[in-house]
Amino acid sequence: MNPTTRQLPTPAWHRLFGENDTQLPAIQQQKSWQLNQIGPQHIFEDANTTYFRIDAVLASTDGFFSESFLLLWSGKEIFSIEPSEGSRVCELAATRLQQTDQPPSPEDILLVILQTASDMADSLLEAIGDQLYHCLIQTNAVLSSLESKKKDFGVSDVITTQLNLGKIESLLTQAMDNQLILARIARHAAAICLTSDPQLSARFRSLVADIEGTGELVEFAYQRIRVLQQNNNLALAVKQNQIIKIFSIVAAIFLPPLLISTYYSMNVVNMPILEWQYGLPMVIIASFLLAFIPLIYIKNRGWLR
Repeated sequence: MNPTTRQLPTPAWHRLFGENDTQLPAIQQQKSWQLNQIGPQHIFEDANTTYFRIDAVLASTDGFFSESFLLLWSGKEIFSIEPSEGSRVCELAATRLQQTDQPPSPEDILLVILQTASDMADSLLEAIGDQLYHCLIQTNAVLSSLESKKKDFGVSDVITTQLNLGKIESLLTQAMDNQLILARIARHAAAICLTSDPQLSARFRSLVADIEGTGELVEFAYQRIRVLQQNNNLALAVKQNQIIKIFSIVAAIFLPPLLISTYYSMNVVNMPILEWQYGLPMVIIASFLLAFIPLIYIKNRGWLR
């Protein structure tokens, strides 16, 4: 996307979009940026510039996605190198800066961008909470169906919920890692700004506390995931036991008739009952009686519940 089509909130913030941005090579040469030296680091400094790489997991109507962008701080101005389609964090930060009455300073810009990244992490946790609520409904439905006489949920439903919980846990882990890195970046940014404005210093401290405070929300979400996973494992075990119980009861009912039929199917010379005129009715009656005896025993023991 062409950067000239974007309305910049302040002359101190320059947004570049993707490695194919036509302005990037010239600015990189002019500013002597060492972009190839950053590597996997999230904080990097050279003689004139401090580099911050910010990773974020964001929620949208289509699900969850990740984005990453660079912030380059030189004291007097800020450059952001974003994906070619732009960064949602930077878009929201630019919108917030445009609503200010006075032109923001570079320190204000950096603070607003970091605060926006933290706020969008909070929105991610809210979206994850909604996903956990749906998993809770599914888990309760599975547990309730264990005593239902109608068509109930199957093992595949429990496994689907477990897979969804695994994906949510992975998102939480990634979000927590990003927040820990963002807290490091915020502390480093507060140190390099060296502002004499008490209000701005207090905002930086509040930002760090806000970022670190999400750890409690993440821990609570982890606990909810653990409880749901345990309930799903319980439901899966009970469901499998019910299936085995049904086959065991059926086997116990048909075992005596099978024993009788096996006995009378033996090829022996002398079997008097075969010549008795009431032999067939007696065998049928005995088979039914022997089939009902284990069924009555199982019912009295309460194994059919």
